[in-house]
Amino acid sequence: MSIQRRIIAGTIVALLLQALALGAMVAKHAYALRSGATLVLKAAPVDPRHLLLGHYLVLRFPISSADRRFAAETGAVHNQVVYAALEQTQDGAWKIAGLHTAMPPFSPKRPVLRALLRRESPQDRLVYGIERYYLDERAAKAMEQRVRDGEVQLEVAVSRSTGRAAIRRILVNGKPVYQDPLF
Repeated sequence: MSIQRRIIAGTIVALLLQALALGAMVAKHAYALRSGATLVLKAAPVDPRHLLLGHYLVLRFPISSADRRFAAETGAVHNQVVYAALEQTQDGAWKIAGLHTAMPPFSPKRPVLRALLRRESPQDRLVYGIERYYLDERAAKAMEQRVRDGEVQLEVAVSRSTGRAAIRRILVNGKPVYQDPLF
């Protein structure tokens, strides 16, 4: 086989591997949206300005902060993947019931979200991978104010098998304003 054919074959293999990796990322997101359990989370404001990443809405949730005792009970350490078991309060909000280092059983009354544990003071922070939602500049600025006013909730799909979350819709005062398309 000539060098020119090897280069062409290598380029084709590299392109196919990249396409497969990208397809797998899209498929995981679509699977969570299509088959996941649905939770509605209240959003909390964070400053979303970044020159290189463009305009987006940065989101935090009451379940983003975890009492240190949860991590201490499991032995979880900084930058470790953990699974947050949630339970619903009387007012319909979700709170952390416990952290696990392995995926516990999933049930609609006790859903589980996969997160990355960040050790911060005074509480641990959990990063679920749904903390950013990209919008155009005008829409992002308008939504920032609505988040500050406490009007924004997120409808999140959670994979029952992996605990991965994906934003399904953004709600303002309970009404959908943005919906993530399946593709």
